[in-house]
Amino acid sequence: MRFDEIDVPLQVRTAHPFPDMVDVEQCFARDHIADVEEAVRAEMQKLAGVPLTGKRIAVAAGSRGIAAIDRVVRTTVEQLKGFGAEPFIVPAMASHGGATADGQIGVLADLGITEEAMGAPIRSSMDVVQIASLEDGMPIFFDKIASQSDGVVLCCRVKPHTDFRGEWESGLYKMLAIGLGKHRGAVEIHSRGFPNFHHLIPRVGRIVLEKMPILFGVAVVENAYHQVLRVEGVPSADFEGRDKALQVLAKEHIARILVLSRG
Repeated sequence: MRFDEIDVPLQVRTAHPFPDMVDVEQCFARDHIADVEEAVRAEMQKLAGVPLTGKRIAVAAGSRGIAAIDRVVRTTVEQLKGFGAEPFIVPAMASHGGATADGQIGVLADLGITEEAMGAPIRSSMDVVQIASLEDGMPIFFDKIASQSDGVVLCCRVKPHTDFRGEWESGLYKMLAIGLGKHRGAVEIHSRGFPNFHHLIPRVGRIVLEKMPILFGVAVVENAYHQVLRVEGVPSADFEGRDKALQVLAKEHIARILVLSRG
């Protein structure tokens, strides 16, 4: 990295001299997938034996700037059609887009996800259904439209969260618990505070898996340069283990400032 010059008054520099500084450049591993579409097609073959003909499948797409997310969602839709399904897209972004149905359609459009580009309808609503409650009374909500589908496929990124640490952070469970919980679900979980996210996210995610028709996840892990490092198709029965394992992989490849000491 290179620092801009700073004009500091002479008397300040004399009383408080700056330490010696040098230019530092960090290089991270650049391993990545060049053909994202082919990677998605290969992973979607895990669904080849699942009867999907005529099934209405909700493809959940979030609001984060995931690398190649439009290509991931489009290829997922194409593969579902190839299996005979009738896919449609639902926004899975909690309260983003101003917590309105039209606002969330606009967020998807900014990411290149439109009905025309994806070849599938987008069904956006802030309506939810309550599917359960925790022991303390906290209600668990889920997107009403997705709840009425024959199956839900998640397109998401697995990565460290900026505000809490745990075995499951941003990823499959978080999209189930917060993204598809829409505004009401997000408010409930956020009201408990980030210190509780490390156990609330997986707990709510497991309940959603039990109660809702979750079919599959297309999980993306990025390298330090915001490129697609891994695409993995995850059957719903494997969410627990693979969401956790991909989080480890994501943390190994995230960009971080290395602090070195002089010997």
